[in-house]
Amino acid sequence: MKQTNKTTNHKFETLIVFGVITVILFPIRLLFVTYVADDWFASFGLIAVISLTLVVLAKRNKMGKFGQLFVRVMKKWNTGNRQYLLYIPPILLLIVSVGIISLINMYDSNVDSGDEIVNFLVIRFGSVNEQSFGWMLHFYTVFLVEVLEVLGSMIFFRITLVKMKTQLQ
Repeated sequence: MKQTNKTTNHKFETLIVFGVITVILFPIRLLFVTYVADDWFASFGLIAVISLTLVVLAKRNKMGKFGQLFVRVMKKWNTGNRQYLLYIPPILLLIVSVGIISLINMYDSNVDSGDEIVNFLVIRFGSVNEQSFGWMLHFYTVFLVEVLEVLGSMIFFRITLVKMKTQLQ
């Protein structure tokens, strides 16, 4: 029964950590884009700095109980087989979003790849982007930035976690 309770606690802690991070980062991005810069790429540095600051403050134990909870959840996710569940989806999403952005740009540039399948995809994604008045490209650009931020924060935490382990030994 204790094992089930530990599993339930870990799931609840994970939901709390990722919920708080979402509640912090999403409104900041929206406010920045609304009032400071219209370009989503401009807010990339801001969100990356906030994410990295969150990791550094949690590592230095400056965030109280939430910082301890954050470090505990990230340590669990960065060890064992869970780490593959953590890193594989963002890497695949990065590949997909870069691919779709490239296909749309190939359509806009009238590039012929010589491959029928690639040309078919270029025409399909390019025409959907035209029909959506460029919103598809905008969405995938925002998605690419989000995936880069998440992956960068995860890698930064993993590096600091390795340094913490070597300092403790």
